[in-house]
Amino acid sequence: MKDREQYRYIDGIAEHSMAGFTLPGIFKKTFFDAIENKRFGPSYPKYIQAHMEASPICKLTARGHPVEEFRDVNKAFIYEVLTDCQRDELVYNMRQNL
Repeated sequence: MKDREQYRYIDGIAEHSMAGFTLPGIFKKTFFDAIENKRFGPSYPKYIQAHMEASPICKLTARGHPVEEFRDVNKAFIYEVLTDCQRDELVYNMRQNL
């Protein structure tokens, strides 16, 4: 498969092809771009529900972002995407379960 044109590395060097994936702030940008443009997977409603239920959240990526970036994105998601009602439910469930 790597011999197919669309799967070849830029300049034949893997690092050139993946260089932009770990730029500071790129995870947050791509995460929120996907939400804004409604380019998320079918499990997105479950992702919101997991937040509201104060359930553990896991983000899997092969990009190698620092853990602080995941925290920043999650905090921004809570305050910028969840509605007031959803945030209230999150707070209630955190108080009940912690």
